[in-house]
Amino acid sequence: MPTVLNERPTPRASNLILLTAILWGGNSVSIKIALLGIPPLGLAGVRFLIGGLVVLACAVAGNVSLRLARGEHGALGRLVFLFLAQIILLNEGTHHTLAARSTVLISVYPFFTALFAHLFIPGDRLSRLKILGMMLSFAGIVLIFAESLQLGELTHIPGDLMVLISGVLLGARQVYTKRLTQGIHPYKLLVWQSALSLPVFGLLAGLFERDETYRLTVNIVTAILY
Repeated sequence: MPTVLNERPTPRASNLILLTAILWGGNSVSIKIALLGIPPLGLAGVRFLIGGLVVLACAVAGNVSLRLARGEHGALGRLVFLFLAQIILLNEGTHHTLAARSTVLISVYPFFTALFAHLFIPGDRLSRLKILGMMLSFAGIVLIFAESLQLGELTHIPGDLMVLISGVLLGARQVYTKRLTQGIHPYKLLVWQSALSLPVFGLLAGLFERDETYRLTVNIVTAILY
C-alpha cells in the first residue's frame, strides 16, 4: 500500500466538501421518498446503476484506464463488501424509521471516520477540535434513543439500529477508500464498486422482493436522481 497522503484541502476542495455535505443532508429524505415506489434492494440497484454510468462516462471522458492491476482484486472485494452491507442497512433501516431520524443517525459516520482515521491513517491524529466534533455528532444519536426509550416508542428502534450500523460502516468505508485512492484512480474505484455490487443487489432483490410492486411518479424519479 502506498504512503497515504493526508494534506490540507485546498479552497476548491473545501468548497466541494461543503457542497457535498449540504447535499448529503437530503440523502435520507430522498431515499424515503423513493422507497414509496421502489423496495429497498431494488432502489439500491437502480441508484447505483445510474451513478455508475455517470462515473463511467466521466472516466471515459478523462481517459482513465479501468483495467484492474495485480493485487487490486482483493482490495476491491473488501470495499464492495463494506459498500453492500452499508447501503443495504441504510435503505432497509430508512424504510423502517422516519427520514428525520435516519438523517441524524447516519450522521454518526464522521465520529467513526475520525476514529478509524486516527487508527489506520498515519498523521491523521485526533485533536481537541476533532474530538469536540465527534462528541457533537454522537450527541444526536444519544438523544434519539433516549427519547424513544423514555416515551416507550420502540417501533422505529430496529430501523434506527440498522441506520446506526450503516453509519459505522460508512465511516470505515471512507477511511478504506482514502487508502485505496492513493494507488487507484477514484473513477476506476467507483466504476468497479458499482459494477461488482449491481449483480448482488439484483440477485437479492429477485430473492427477497419478487412480490413487491414498482411505481414511478415525478417525485419518486426526482428522489432517485437526487
